[in-house]
Amino acid sequence: MNEHTSLGVISERYLSMLTDIKTIDVIRGPGSSTYGPGAIAGVINITTFNGTDFDGQQAYVRAGAIEEFYAAEYKLGTQFDSGGAFFLYYGVDKYRGASGDDAEMQFSLDFTNSSTGQQVNAYQPVPFEVSNYRESHREQLRHKLHMDYRHNDFSTWLRYTKGGSSRDLSLASYSSRDPDELTDESFGYQQATLTLDYNPELSQTVKLDGRISYNVLDIEYGTRNYREDEVMTRLLAHFQPYETHKLSGGFEYSDALSPFCSHLHPQATGSV
Repeated sequence: MNEHTSLGVISERYLSMLTDIKTIDVIRGPGSSTYGPGAIAGVINITTFNGTDFDGQQAYVRAGAIEEFYAAEYKLGTQFDSGGAFFLYYGVDKYRGASGDDAEMQFSLDFTNSSTGQQVNAYQPVPFEVSNYRESHREQLRHKLHMDYRHNDFSTWLRYTKGGSSRDLSLASYSSRDPDELTDESFGYQQATLTLDYNPELSQTVKLDGRISYNVLDIEYGTRNYREDEVMTRLLAHFQPYETHKLSGGFEYSDALSPFCSHLHPQATGSV
């Protein structure tokens, strides 16, 4: 789900809705290569709930002060008599962020704004209005949806996020432009991913890991407004003859396209 052009895992950051997440694992070393291209020296792997490990319904309502926000979340997990399992999660928040009184903006250098002639002193609160720290993009609601269905060796999931946050601008921006023009500076995005997995156990020692996935990400980042589409396929084989020995190898191919980026990612992966 990483965005290849410049921003990486932008769609999974800055969201206060987290109860769809089961575990977060940090994998260090070359074993992370089984997670795909770019995962050379390590990876942070976020595992979400599914219908096999969450049964029932839960609803959450939360609020925060100082860095002000309001959030609501709901999740449902159920298992069918036929053997299938279904999971649904939806979360939404209104993130107002922290005002300038609670999160002061300061710079480490003195400078004079060339547009207004205003003097800004180092390590002092700036003498002009700024947007709330971590305020959501254009004060919009932020959303997260996750659906998962699995049956025997097959599983499929759909994930959608919509969010964004106010931008941390550089000293150069505040020294050359009217600060009133910068209060609306923020970035926004929406991302949707549809994935189909097939993971059969061929024997007690051999397991396959097959996947095909389509991902689309729309980004509004200042003047860099663009869309990136990616199609990804992979086939890995895992061989574990003994409890303490495991060998994995396979092939992954992804094609990510955007107005600024068009590159192919064929990669053979393997770890012992």
